[in-house]
Amino acid sequence: MMASAKVEDQNDTADKLNQAKSFKNEGNEQYKKKNYKNAIRNYHKALLYLKGVGASNPFSQLMGEQEPILPPEVQEEVTKLKSDCYNNLAACLLLQPEPNFQKVVEYCGSVLESSPHNVKALYRQGTAYFHLKNFDSAMQVLSRACSLPGGDTDTKIRHQLQLCEREIAKQDQKMKQVYKGMFDKMASDTKDVT
Repeated sequence: MMASAKVEDQNDTADKLNQAKSFKNEGNEQYKKKNYKNAIRNYHKALLYLKGVGASNPFSQLMGEQEPILPPEVQEEVTKLKSDCYNNLAACLLLQPEPNFQKVVEYCGSVLESSPHNVKALYRQGTAYFHLKNFDSAMQVLSRACSLPGGDTDTKIRHQLQLCEREIAKQDQKMKQVYKGMFDKMASDTKDVT
């Protein structure tokens, strides 16, 4: 009975992986056609199937049961597929009329957990930080992307870095004006006191 359950779990895992790959591939096709909403839908479906890989009982985690350990090659495939789907979701979101930049940061963070040197995820996350006006984080992430092979010659990354530098310079200039105004006011107030 135990061997039968193990074979069934392996078949279930293979089925879920195949479904996830199928949805990811369909998402890629929709992306190529610039049908980003359908691409997003397919990437989400792929991620749902990937969450089920290795889960013999959907309620096992709720009941405190430990999930079976996946073979390393299966775990590696699941991790890569998840990373690809999250990275592709981020790409789609950036192309939406009103991008959810916070979600882009989150999705890229998921990619970077397993692939810290993923130049595309770093670029997308840096771009999202830029649009969220978090220029320091954008500079940090984009600089990291620029330091990696492939990122060091990417003109889009360099351009985004230049935009960040300009915005940081503008912020610094505004802060100088604010402080100058404060100090000028303090200086005039002390003249009135004496």
